[in-house]
Amino acid sequence: TAPLRAVGEGESRHSWFDVVTLDQDEVSRSSGPPSGLLDSVDYVLGLVEPYVRRGIHPRRIFLAGYSQGGAVALAAALRAPRRLGGVLMLSSWVAEPLPSQFQDVPVHMFHGAEDP
Repeated sequence: TAPLRAVGEGESRHSWFDVVTLDQDEVSRSSGPPSGLLDSVDYVLGLVEPYVRRGIHPRRIFLAGYSQGGAVALAAALRAPRRLGGVLMLSSWVAEPLPSQFQDVPVHMFHGAEDP
């Protein structure tokens, strides 16, 4: 579950990061990741690292997430210190412009017919 954090007008709710927009044109023009996204990336990569240290090959590790979780999974996989096996994004979106340096990782995005 995402942590409680102040989002938007300062209202506290469970959120991995502050959702500024879902419009991909606006996202691509933004100056960087939304507030809180990099903290969430660090959290997810911190969950992955102990498995790698125990001998699980990074390419056998897949990150998956629904909605904001999918955006965090993608952002984490792109910034992982080693290439991961892939990312599954369910009813999600790309929440930031692609970083200038990123891992080449397979990504599968799934949406329902009624998703925006």
